[in-house]
Amino acid sequence: MDVEAVPGRVTLGITTLLTVSSKASGVQTNLPQVSYIKAMDVWMGTCTAFVFAALLEFTLVNYMWRKNPSDGKLLSGNSCLKKDTWLALNFNHNKDKLPAEKDMNDLQVKFSDALELANKTRARRIDEFSRMGFPISFFIFNMCYWGYYLS
Repeated sequence: MDVEAVPGRVTLGITTLLTVSSKASGVQTNLPQVSYIKAMDVWMGTCTAFVFAALLEFTLVNYMWRKNPSDGKLLSGNSCLKKDTWLALNFNHNKDKLPAEKDMNDLQVKFSDALELANKTRARRIDEFSRMGFPISFFIFNMCYWGYYLS
């Protein structure tokens, strides 16, 4: 689903998580109680972890998608720089050609738009990677799980 499909993705994720946990508790009541981990515990625990990880991934992607760089701060790597500091760092070599206030506001808007676009691009990349990463990871888990328990 698309990043914008918030209600559908949340509903699907929560419903799947509740279904898996309900199935796990239903299966546990029919199995004998032992002191060690059963194959069913590993299976249900991993399935629950995958569903929960998908919900966390969507939360991260949704946050990044909607993140709006504003409030007069410009982001640079991991630190936030005030507009004046950013201008001083980037224009100190040519002090007589500092931009006018209108140009600084345009520069801030353009930079803010670029950051918003970068956030959306990063969010979409994470989402697209996860669309392939989760199924491949689950396939690898299945190969290991069934290879171990069927041998």
